[in-house]
Amino acid sequence: MLVAHCNTKHKPYDCWHLFCTKDLYNRKLFLFDCSICNKKIVLLEQFSKKNNKCYHTFYFGEDANKLIEKYSDDILFKESNFKMPKQKNTYKWVYGINTEVYDKATGKVIGTKSYAADFYGNKIEI
Repeated sequence: MLVAHCNTKHKPYDCWHLFCTKDLYNRKLFLFDCSICNKKIVLLEQFSKKNNKCYHTFYFGEDANKLIEKYSDDILFKESNFKMPKQKNTYKWVYGINTEVYDKATGKVIGTKSYAADFYGNKIEI
């Protein structure tokens, strides 16, 4: 999900899943930081049980900080707790990739390069 603010698009740095209420379900709080004006941006997304409509509400600056404090007790879980950071070294299960190296002038194969890669997208030349 991208949000446009200050003529730039921003990705959320965290998403909070909130508890359901008697009127609303599937409630999410997306947290953004604007790099231009240094304000917090919050998007509250929730579905109504009465008519199954999705409601999006944006909050900026001080209103966003108040909303974060208000919903800090209603958190079911945070997505940032489950994101795995990318590492430069391979992690656990590893498979091998062999690629051929060509000479640009002649187009012939000079040799091969071997890489160890894991299933998280990390790759190291051996």
